Amino acid sequence: MPAKLIVISAAALAALGFAGWLAFRSGAETSVSTTDPAQPAPRSVAAATSAPSAPAPGTTTPSVAPSVRPDLNANVASVAEAARTGKFPERLSPMIAPKPFDAAAFSANPQSYLKVVEPGRVFQTAAPGINVPVLRSKGTASFEIATGSSCTLATITAPHAPVTFVTLDLGTFPNSLTAITVQANAEGEASTVYTASGGVIADVQVMAGSPMASGQVKFHVFVTSQPVASAK
Repeated sequence: MPAKLIVISAAALAALGFAGWLAFRSGAETSVSTTDPAQPAPRSVAAATSAPSAPAPGTTTPSVAPSVRPDLNANVASVAEAARTGKFPERLSPMIAPKPFDAAAFSANPQSYLKVVEPGRVFQTAAPGINVPVLRSKGTASFEIATGSSCTLATITAPHAPVTFVTLDLGTFPNSLTAITVQANAEGEASTVYTASGGVIADVQVMAGSPMASGQVKFHVFVTSQPVASAK
């Protein structure tokens, strides 16, 4: 008897660049389906771990998100657990509020917080105040890269604070997903690498938010189908 396939429908997420369908095969490979019988080409919450092959001349490659193993890393495991058990919906959608942020608990054990993916954290920002820093980008917030290439996105927040990055138009972060939370250093710098994987093309929006800083940073990445010429 074939292994049971668990499918979670989240069609509303497609408009935000997340999965229309998530499929996880119990005890096997984590599968992300990009085919929804009810609607064309929804986008995916998990993403490719390698760049797609080049399209034939005169054709385009659709943005897709190939499978990743559910044990690839702690972040992927947290998403796989949510899809498999039907619990923790906040790990699957930026439209669902994340768990409340506990600054003391984070300070005591940052890894417990960082190993779980909750895309909605990008909206979980601090209220403006006299002693509350405003989240800002470090360096440019606009990039141009080729399909399959990467760029580093950096922000400034409170020292050692968490920052969540979410791409609304596919592509991946180092955890092979479309959302990641990283911790800032002692100077408040928090950064991650965005890769235009899975056939991503044209405009990509990436948002960043921190529960210990007010406001959000919006990055713009323009992805070309040809290698970007080096500046001379």
